[in-house]
Amino acid sequence: NAFTNEFIGSIAQSAVENDYDDLGFGPDGNLYISREMNDSVSRFDPSTDTFIDNFVTTGSGGLNFSTGLVFYPSLVFPDADGDDISDAFDNCTSIPNATQVDTDADGEGDACNDANDSDGDEYSNTLDNCPNTANATQLDTDGDGLGDACDPDDDNDGILDNVDFDSNNVDTSKVISNDFSDVNLGGTTTGTITPGDGNVQIIDEPGNGVRIIIGPGTVGAVIQGTGVCIPDTVVNVNVAGANFVFSCASTSLQVTGGSVEAIGTVNGSTLTVVLGPNQGITFDLNTEGSILVTNLSETEPVVISVDGVEISLEPDETLEISPQGLNQNVIDDLQTIIDNNLGTSLADKVEDALASAQTALVELNKTPPDDQAAAGNIEGAVDSLEVAIKDNGLDTTQGENLINQLLSVLRQLATNAIDVAKITPGSDAGNILSANEAFANGDSLRTPPTSFGDFKDAAAEYKVAIAEAEGALP
Repeated sequence: NAFTNEFIGSIAQSAVENDYDDLGFGPDGNLYISREMNDSVSRFDPSTDTFIDNFVTTGSGGLNFSTGLVFYPSLVFPDADGDDISDAFDNCTSIPNATQVDTDADGEGDACNDANDSDGDEYSNTLDNCPNTANATQLDTDGDGLGDACDPDDDNDGILDNVDFDSNNVDTSKVISNDFSDVNLGGTTTGTITPGDGNVQIIDEPGNGVRIIIGPGTVGAVIQGTGVCIPDTVVNVNVAGANFVFSCASTSLQVTGGSVEAIGTVNGSTLTVVLGPNQGITFDLNTEGSILVTNLSETEPVVISVDGVEISLEPDETLEISPQGLNQNVIDDLQTIIDNNLGTSLADKVEDALASAQTALVELNKTPPDDQAAAGNIEGAVDSLEVAIKDNGLDTTQGENLINQLLSVLRQLATNAIDVAKITPGSDAGNILSANEAFANGDSLRTPPTSFGDFKDAAAEYKVAIAEAEGALP
């Protein structure tokens, strides 16, 4: 050691002891020993004290009783780029790089990597896990060989990174979760999906919520819309390969493939719809607080069940579900029947139903609503429509559709009245029991098959249920 004047150790001791002329360290850091007697030069690794090879072998020519050992980099060790690193050991022979930095450890120095490094992160394209996106850290959260910088799904949970946020808009793209949200992209769709097993893919659908694609091996997925979803919606997917768009605010479902069932709570009513390929539906909230249900399908009707009553919507047709029920929609449909059949007995009978329905709507819009008065008028409208079907030529399907919408209003009024009685301290248990019995009778009477008068009797039972529930209050 030249600084401490201490002996460190010996290398190539046997070679030095046997016929050597000179020795020296080459530009590559190895020890070279020349021998005058046999005209050869041997090379040793000084770090391991091991023989490497004969740099010049005996009898190869070029040496004749040579003495001394001198290194000339430009001749013995060519250095094309002049960086004092011989070409044999230079990791970039065409560009000076005395530091020999090789960030990606591919054997090619960073100075030469640039030609094969599309993104300039000092990782050559062949070793870069994102060759076209700079990512010096090479972070790969899910270990799929694709760096996070260019991986659309960092945690491989099936929810793409730009919608992998929870209901509080917290980024969960690097932690497997069931949450999705496009709020970060300016949207309004937030929800959860079960299972979130990576075989269910959720991607952004620009301007229209998210697209959900169910993989070939996944069945029974459940999507729960949260936050601003109108209505609170649960989508059940029971067919592998389903593909559909789901959005909130106005809530919509547009199915590309497979079968999708949506269940929503709408103004106190339970709405269920099953959609097949190329079918769609949307729910919008108007300024009066009513839900507008629109069939988005271009050619096929969509059947919607409201509190167990099936209603068929033609392409582009809209159904209004008001806070009090389906009254306005019924009123509009009744007026259309009248307008199309002016001067007939059918128009006269439907006018009776329309007058009763309009009066019921007035009663429901009072503050507070007069549910019993509304129930009596709805019963009258149902009676008129049953007669119109039996005696005046009203189409059975159309007439029963209108009747069931009116009965759904009554059923919801009865449900609300019974619920209030149950939670009010001091309510009479006997009245509540009678209300429940009448309610069950109403449901039974409207269950197919039905006969003439069953719908009117069902309306009467729901009316009794309302009266009994209100009578139970202290």
